[in-house]
Amino acid sequence: SLSPGAMPGPSSSGQSAASGGHGQGRVVSPSPSSPSTKSRGGSSAITTVTLPLHFLYHYWRYMLAVAACVVVFYACVGGLVTAVASMLTCAYLLHRWQHTMLYYPLTPPSSRTHVQSPSVVGLMFESVWVDTHDRCRLHAMLIRQPEQTFSSAPTLLYFHGNAGNIGHRLMHARALHSLCGFNVFLLEYRGYGRSNGRPSEQGLYSDARAGMDYLLTRPDIDSSRIMLFGRSLGGAVAVDLAASPRYAPHVSALLLENTFTCISEVATLFFPPLAAAPWLLYRNVYNSKSKVRRLTMPVLFLSGEQDEVLPTAMMDELFDCCDSPIKCIERFPTGQHNTTWQQPFYYEAITRFLEQAFQEDEDDGGSDSGDPRSVEGPGQDQGYFQDQHDRQYHQQQHQHQQQQQ
Repeated sequence: SLSPGAMPGPSSSGQSAASGGHGQGRVVSPSPSSPSTKSRGGSSAITTVTLPLHFLYHYWRYMLAVAACVVVFYACVGGLVTAVASMLTCAYLLHRWQHTMLYYPLTPPSSRTHVQSPSVVGLMFESVWVDTHDRCRLHAMLIRQPEQTFSSAPTLLYFHGNAGNIGHRLMHARALHSLCGFNVFLLEYRGYGRSNGRPSEQGLYSDARAGMDYLLTRPDIDSSRIMLFGRSLGGAVAVDLAASPRYAPHVSALLLENTFTCISEVATLFFPPLAAAPWLLYRNVYNSKSKVRRLTMPVLFLSGEQDEVLPTAMMDELFDCCDSPIKCIERFPTGQHNTTWQQPFYYEAITRFLEQAFQEDEDDGGSDSGDPRSVEGPGQDQGYFQDQHDRQYHQQQHQHQQQQQ
């Protein structure tokens, strides 16, 4: 699974390890010799064995029943018909059970009964309920900036991974709130945490649209400064929302962390024989590779070079396919699938990218052309994110002094 893992405290370093330019160029950090190849090989070797074991462990009763039916069927009608029927049965079961292999709302087991409150980590927040068009009721939390800056601060719509609940992302949200100056809107997918319903690809897309609709109807939130963040599975959800013609004009920037190209390529990575499976076999597609070609807002790719779940080559491929005029990839040499957000210079990379992206919009005349990514006043975003740079610098200096003491 693309699970959330442990959530220790974030790193808050104040300078970027990445070097290079911005815009369409790559921003590359010094990295080990071949992290992408290492990650891909290790992950594939392990999951080729563990995927069949996953089936045996969870579905052995069904498999015994199918095996018994095959024996009876073979005795009655012969080998060829039995082989064809067995293949069709296996394809049906694989299609039927895909949700249990992709969505892990019960990992850890208490995820559906206990959602930690942001007040535990000292954050002001609102507990929010959002209704979708298909009558699912979603739980969400809006972590607020102080009252004097709440309405002017950028708001980040946060899409989490495929396991746990939004309470498991509070440490990351706290760092985005304090170091980047965002209001953070944590949305819980259907079937996760306190949200009702069952997760599915179209269901998660519907959840994302409902969350965006909620933010757009809030008069106290600056609707021109709504950004999207997605990690792992959440990255695919964020890409779908950002590529939608209806919502793209309202997305000022998109941040993607350790996400994938499409489910079929992930499945092939985990179990190579699935490379021969037809598209119809996949109940979930999440084809981000085709959707990133339609993106027009600034896009930042945050890639952990030691990702043990997904190969970093997938982030590279998404970056190459992305047609956004302002895009950047930041690499973190020691970042794993669930620890990239803890790496040094992570938050500085975000604020620097947004400052440069909005400045490029101004230089291109975006504020006069009606571009949805433009800002309302000359230098407004640059000054805002420069304040975040200053905040990070002072916090880093304070931490350094404490360490010396």
